[in-house]
Amino acid sequence: MMKFKTLTAWLYKKGSNYNLFMLEEHEYDDDDNDAVQDPAIVLKRQKYKTRLYVVLLAAIPYRNFASNNVTMHSVCSSIFIEPEWIKGLYFSNASQYGVWDFRTTAHSQFKLLSSFCSFSKEIISQTESDIDNNELVTLYLLSEEQTQMQIDGTIGLLKNSASSQMITYLDYLRHTIQTNYLVSALNTNLIITIIGSDESIRTAAAQVFYSDAPNTNPKQCDREKIVTDATLSQVIYELIEAGLVRKMNPMPNSTIVNGFFTGCTPLEAL
Repeated sequence: MMKFKTLTAWLYKKGSNYNLFMLEEHEYDDDDNDAVQDPAIVLKRQKYKTRLYVVLLAAIPYRNFASNNVTMHSVCSSIFIEPEWIKGLYFSNASQYGVWDFRTTAHSQFKLLSSFCSFSKEIISQTESDIDNNELVTLYLLSEEQTQMQIDGTIGLLKNSASSQMITYLDYLRHTIQTNYLVSALNTNLIITIIGSDESIRTAAAQVFYSDAPNTNPKQCDREKIVTDATLSQVIYELIEAGLVRKMNPMPNSTIVNGFFTGCTPLEAL
């Protein structure tokens, strides 16, 4: 909120205390020169010195007349980013529940969320400092509306810069994961299975996929983003058929965890 009266009073004080006709210390003639000078020449010099135009340059830090009111998303002050909540969602065998199961990615999702909230708070703190240290510079006495417009423009640029930092970081993270196709240790985008026989043991890698409907081409994690409702399966993970492990569709009789999702990576699910 802008304290316009404070700004106006400051500018008035600066202007009223400035004496247009008082010479600066270095402008006075040398007192050590005792030579008699023509009064007309002396007067002409003094008039020349006082005819200079005066430019009143006002520069005042925003912190002297403006205050910040920052509002963050309520999720960044909720229980979802608290260590107790995140710790309670940790399962040492999370990768075995299945890609559709909330327990598989819950811990990682909320740990990411907590990190993003902390990162946002750091950016906001830096932006507030930049705003406070920024100066309103003007050659003229501005009206309240003009002052507000100039302040809004400056703050708008700083806000856009802060937002761009977060978006750039997220885009970089997504691009790195997608371009290099980083394999999740939670078995959410690629499943590596061991196939044994009497003669040998071999491994096979299979893409995780999701089918919207029967007899349709499935979506695969290596080709597109897949996000679906998170569920809690009633089937014990040891009894899940090998062919269903790589399918993101929920198991029969599963319970939907409203408001939460699962995907090829915890980041996309978040």
